[in-house]
Amino acid sequence: AKTYTINQDDCATGLLKGAYTSLPRRRFDRSRHCLIPYPTFPNPLIAATDPQSLGPPTHLASWRGNPISCPRLRKALLSRFQSHPAFLIESSQSWLNHGDSEISRYVEVLAAGLFSLCPRGWSPMTYRLYESLAFGRVPVILAEGIVLPAGLDWPAISLQVPEHNIRHLPRILEAHRATAGEMGQHGRQAWLRHFSPAALRIGIAQSVGALIARGNHSTVDPA
Repeated sequence: AKTYTINQDDCATGLLKGAYTSLPRRRFDRSRHCLIPYPTFPNPLIAATDPQSLGPPTHLASWRGNPISCPRLRKALLSRFQSHPAFLIESSQSWLNHGDSEISRYVEVLAAGLFSLCPRGWSPMTYRLYESLAFGRVPVILAEGIVLPAGLDWPAISLQVPEHNIRHLPRILEAHRATAGEMGQHGRQAWLRHFSPAALRIGIAQSVGALIARGNHSTVDPA
């Protein structure tokens, strides 16, 4: 009863109380759990890159990733948009063991899109959501059952599109093109305040502390 976990497992069960990066909605209980950002950065160039140095996006949307973590959705993105002129879509075969060329290419592809597609992988949450915010790109969340960290105005900095609507992505994104720049700027500021290396440890500690305090006073989350 007094044990709390800080867990970044893609396939976490939520049996222990604590902070999770990737707990899906069907397992999420606000009286026992809180959502936190990933405490590490797989791609070291994300935090080290100044978005001002990237130049303007060259495509409406972009994505580069390994399709094996969610073949149904990710292969559909590849088949529909890999040859679409407004999209930059690439498949990678490695998995968190990228060489220098892949690390650099990932950054190039992420920066190329006005919108950054964030399809679910092993879980609804993905590193790409936070990486997109870091670069001032608008994350397009394609993940049923995702739970997002509390305290942010997510509709102001991201789009959520149902997985079954991916065929309509060009129309949906074009409808938001005019506001994408402002959304990206707000997203970058949110990343600096909440998800950057300077903010991560404090934010995670505060989230866990608040969860413990709630548990000490009540078994029901008033939110």
